[in-house]
Amino acid sequence: MSVLFYAAWLAAFLPASNYAFVLPSPAITKLAKSEPSIIQQSPRCIHKQSILSTNAVAASSVADHHYSFEEIKAVESRLEQIERNAPDLLSSFYEPHLKSFSVRPGSANEISVTSTCFALRAIFTTGDSSIFSDSIDLNMMELKLNDRSPKKIPVRGVVKALLRARWREEDIFQVPLLLSTILKIDKNRSLINLEMDDELCHRLKQLVTATIENRPKRRNGIGQPLSYYIQYLIADALTSLVESTPQNSDVTTEGIGLGGLPDAALPDGAARTALLALTRCAEVSYNELCRQLAFRSAG
Repeated sequence: MSVLFYAAWLAAFLPASNYAFVLPSPAITKLAKSEPSIIQQSPRCIHKQSILSTNAVAASSVADHHYSFEEIKAVESRLEQIERNAPDLLSSFYEPHLKSFSVRPGSANEISVTSTCFALRAIFTTGDSSIFSDSIDLNMMELKLNDRSPKKIPVRGVVKALLRARWREEDIFQVPLLLSTILKIDKNRSLINLEMDDELCHRLKQLVTATIENRPKRRNGIGQPLSYYIQYLIADALTSLVESTPQNSDVTTEGIGLGGLPDAALPDGAARTALLALTRCAEVSYNELCRQLAFRSAG
């Protein structure tokens, strides 16, 4: 999955005439159907049933296509080639003065939040992240400047730049993506800990608050205002928060709460509301999956 994740990210960055990995159109349709979380719905979900019916018809036509062993092997070979060249390819999109990965390096004047998040996730979801060791400094610990190689991309510095970037709380696509990325990269809480300055605490608190507040709500029923993909991002961020919360027997430092984060970086009642929000995500996802299966069975 890590290779597929990286290939999808890379395909968005590279021109099709060069290195872009492009699946045949039937495979794209099949992939979209296999991941119900990425199906988009209109703001008021007016056409949800017609969309689902259309998808069922499309899935039926795709099911008639059979891929040969050679075709599947060719896809695997291209993915392996992308992964081997990953360090050089990713580094070519990095802008040191911004600590940012940009779609078009040289054209941006501030950090590209979304592109940088996907670049970091591609690095850390690779099966063997050591392939990046020659070009990327993966150490999240605070070190003296002389202890870091100036030629390597400093992940710790990139994460700090992301937190200080000019993202907006109301951008509910970026918010859970950014929160999830930071939580997964800084698993040991080497950066987001009790020693954070007030600005980083405030920014992290904004991320957690906005993610929890935009959870799916029962009263909206099947008319949830957010797309399935954004609901997935919210669920992913909430899962990271809940899973990384230390158990009572493991807590050795006061002031640490949900997600192993400082209390100062959390809204009031964060542990309770985050669990409620994650429960709502599970309910909505399960209900929607059952609904799609019912539509498919009904023809």
